[in-house]
Amino acid sequence: MEKSTFFKLYYPGAVLCERETGKPALATLAQAAVESSWGETAPENNFFGIKANSAWKGKKQLLVTHEVFADNDRSKHRFPEVILVTQFKDDNGKIKYRWKAKDWFRAYVTVAEGFADHGQFFHDNPRYAKVLQAKTPSGVCRSSSCSWLCHRTWLCKAMERCNERA
Repeated sequence: MEKSTFFKLYYPGAVLCERETGKPALATLAQAAVESSWGETAPENNFFGIKANSAWKGKKQLLVTHEVFADNDRSKHRFPEVILVTQFKDDNGKIKYRWKAKDWFRAYVTVAEGFADHGQFFHDNPRYAKVLQAKTPSGVCRSSSCSWLCHRTWLCKAMERCNERA
């Protein structure tokens, strides 16, 4: 999808999320762009890959996921279906395991519903407190309290592109 089309389609949902949660709209939009490949992979309007754990009462979907763990203990890492587990060495030479499995993810009727739940997810999880304290998209980008910010460079670039269109 064209980046300008992505912005036009999804910016209103990001603004609603900002009003409800305080997370800057451009940060939400940029994260959605990064995590969904600019809207190409957002099954059932789940742009953020939020899983449906046992507490989730809403609609859900079974999808293929890729996870990395320090071990291959199937009793610790429970999935409805394990497709493949492969061993590899990370950049530090440590042995890790890449899992390809099916797991339950949240599903949403509308984009706005997905963005709103994403914002609520941030509010409900203390690990994201620093992100919510940021008052600007660049402040979110500089935050290091989230695992998804391991792609911080991508997120910053996406925010710059979104900001150009605001």
